Amino acid sequence: MIREVSRRLNENDEMAISDLQIKAAELSQAYQQLAEQELSRRQFLITIAHELRTPLTAAGGFLQMARQGHVDEKRPADKAILTAALGTVSENLQRFITLVNDILTCRRWTSSSQNPTRQCRQTGYVHR
Repeated sequence: MIREVSRRLNENDEMAISDLQIKAAELSQAYQQLAEQELSRRQFLITIAHELRTPLTAAGGFLQMARQGHVDEKRPADKAILTAALGTVSENLQRFITLVNDILTCRRWTSSSQNPTRQCRQTGYVHR
């Protein structure tokens, strides 16, 4: 009888060890996928910020030149309309650049903070 109990205990131990090994492998795979997703997310945020900021900065420079009168318009009425339109575009570009910078700020928070989503929401960087 002792041998039978011992055999059953050994079988149970082996099954438990086997189950734990399977769970450990699954957990390891899930962790690897999570790490890959996090890396992809970070790379995406960096790439999107760069891809948006570069043309916006160039456009902002052009608009600044136009607003300073470096654009030669022949008709005064057209020049006034152009000046007003360029002012609006310039303001919108600045807002866009600010949003990109906010994305990067939230990215830094997600890299270092315990509750980055709450911090981003408290500062208005994340739309609920």
